[in-house]
Amino acid sequence: RVELLYSGQVIASEVKQISISGAKFELVNLPTGLEFNAGAISSLNLSIRNTGDIKGQAKVRFSIFDALDQTKNVWLNSGEEGQVVYEWTIPEDIADGEYTAKVYLNETGYDLKFKVNGVKITVVPSLDKESYLEGEQARLSLTISNLSQATDIILKANAQFNEWTSTQDFILL
Repeated sequence: RVELLYSGQVIASEVKQISISGAKFELVNLPTGLEFNAGAISSLNLSIRNTGDIKGQAKVRFSIFDALDQTKNVWLNSGEEGQVVYEWTIPEDIADGEYTAKVYLNETGYDLKFKVNGVKITVVPSLDKESYLEGEQARLSLTISNLSQATDIILKANAQFNEWTSTQDFILL
């Protein structure tokens, strides 16, 4: 009820109904065309806007690989826009390819697609001869070719036959 007073006397009044909604949040930007390099420190900047009528808290969660699963809270006034920044390291031995991370704004989930310029190799195994007699020792060679721009990355080669296993570290050049 709204009243207009003059010298303490009501000269006009009107009943108005207003509704005030709570805080309501939207993701202003979901980046596209993201590209990261294996082994690099990477970041994601998200803009959140409160389109509701009152101040409120937005819960923003970002999940990528096993590298990061983090939730940040941001308080925003009505109409205000805020930033949330996440940083993580892309694994250095990750394969070259397309990947998807998850962004959650409160309970709403979004897929964030991105490319990683990672490790891309071919491996050609060869033995020193075609067949062996029982008790003879076999010599296994691996020819590994780097098809990517990734270099100086320590990888492991594993060989296994029955109960026998061998692991050798090597540096991708």
